[in-house]
Amino acid sequence: MQATVKEVKVALPVKEYMVNISQATREHPQVSRGVSPRGTVLLQSASQGWAAFEGRDFLIPEDVKKTVPMVLPHRIAIHPGSDMSSVDIIHEILDTVTVPV
Repeated sequence: MQATVKEVKVALPVKEYMVNISQATREHPQVSRGVSPRGTVLLQSASQGWAAFEGRDFLIPEDVKKTVPMVLPHRIAIHPGSDMSSVDIIHEILDTVTVPV
């Protein structure tokens, strides 16, 4: 299964989408520590796993959207006193980062 997941193709626009999501976590005003490059790599792996589970050998932005809430919230640190949870911040970022077509 791991070999199957690694074979799921990831187009450049989808890779850039994942990088943009991670970058947005580092730029969010209520985040003190955003997603690292390693976190972005793990997001890609999880998204590839989701695509394989769905029976595809290629990754689409919807796969990334599905996996982001499961992979990234615990990878960010919120400023003390923030009125948002990490899950809320991740959902806000998903709503603002442009999805490739």
